[in-house]
Amino acid sequence: YKKQAGNGSFSVAIDLGTTTIAMALLEHETGTITDTVTLLNPQKVYGTDVISRIAAALKQNAAHEMKQLVTSALENGILKLLRSRDKSNLKGIVIAGNTVMMHLLLGLDISGLAAYPFTPSALSFDSVTTDGVPVYFFPCASPFLGGDVVAGIYSMKELFASETVFFLDLGTNGEI
Repeated sequence: YKKQAGNGSFSVAIDLGTTTIAMALLEHETGTITDTVTLLNPQKVYGTDVISRIAAALKQNAAHEMKQLVTSALENGILKLLRSRDKSNLKGIVIAGNTVMMHLLLGLDISGLAAYPFTPSALSFDSVTTDGVPVYFFPCASPFLGGDVVAGIYSMKELFASETVFFLDLGTNGEI
């Protein structure tokens, strides 16, 4: 997603975590973070880890409810970020999350992630437009290497292009 200069335009970056949803409002011209919102992922009522959420989605048929819970949380968080700003200047939203969180957000079939060989329905996701604003999703690299890690690695490449870096994501689900 490219920056669009000037005119007070901004975008929202979202880390859709299993436990926490972190959101940042960024100015396009400078890339400066101007505001943040952090909230608990409301899907926790179905379990605090991805295994519990997969089980709930399949056994309790709760996938649709989990999608609604997280979508509502994202909308509320974005409204908090935009509370005193001209909403027409929002030029894009970017979301990154682990493979399970992305499947639940997008309403994808999660059954392939429930058992070996752990086959996701998708690893990359088409952008969508909501209220005239494009929403982009970081791709996942594998069933256990989500878009949150891909985004982290990408940001390290941008920040430390000429250095060797080690990127570590210690997640709620015990993955590294």
